[in-house]
Amino acid sequence: MLVLAGALVGCARVPTGSVGIVKHWSGEIATEPVTGFKTAILDSVIQVDTTETRVPLNGLRPTDANGVLLDALDVVVSFRLVPDKVPSFYIQTKELDSYTDESGRLITTVGLHVMQNIIQHSIQEITKKEVTTELAANLGGYEQSILQQAQSELDRGYPGVFKLIRINVNHFTPPSAIRDQVNAIAALKVESQRIDQAQTLIRKQSELESAKAVLEANALRAAIDTSHLSAEQLIAWKNARAYETQARAIGESATRTIDAARQPTAK
Repeated sequence: MLVLAGALVGCARVPTGSVGIVKHWSGEIATEPVTGFKTAILDSVIQVDTTETRVPLNGLRPTDANGVLLDALDVVVSFRLVPDKVPSFYIQTKELDSYTDESGRLITTVGLHVMQNIIQHSIQEITKKEVTTELAANLGGYEQSILQQAQSELDRGYPGVFKLIRINVNHFTPPSAIRDQVNAIAALKVESQRIDQAQTLIRKQSELESAKAVLEANALRAAIDTSHLSAEQLIAWKNARAYETQARAIGESATRTIDAARQPTAK
């Protein structure tokens, strides 16, 4: 009898980052999670991971405000379970899921399909509020809106069970016609920026010429006041000096004429 009693006693170890759902031999499920070591008599313990879980949702095809169907939308949802809520959620849904994470480990969790369905519904609800081009131009805002919508829906259906951490849009692929439209709009924006820069340059050049003209006018006024000559006399003098300088420069740079009668120097 002692041997039999010993065989009916088991010891389960629940690792850090997980909680245990206890199923009694009578079929009843405990509403409180267990952690650490659990000594069980005819009980079984289901270990459920409560650390951050990352789940890809690929090939989604929501429609936008105009009914345009995306070619493909790939997202990764990061969430975790609130440990104290795990047993009651399992009692409510009986959903126990397994998946393989990025390192190849087999992970046991709960509510994976519930969460995926709500995320997909939230994505559709957010996508249909705007046109594709606006969504593509602000993917960060799109991700945040999906996160808030999904968290709200999860809290209404399963209060306090899921905590969404982030939603990343990895691929957002509109139909080819929309992509062409987006590219055309982008090209127009680039051309508009080029025109704005050219207009700014022209304006600055005009301002520079105006500044030079004002500077020269002020210099002429100062010269008139100092020399007591008329503006016409000063301009004529300035032009004469300019012609003289130009003629001197031409003379200094002119090539020498070869004297045909002069014999070359003997080598």
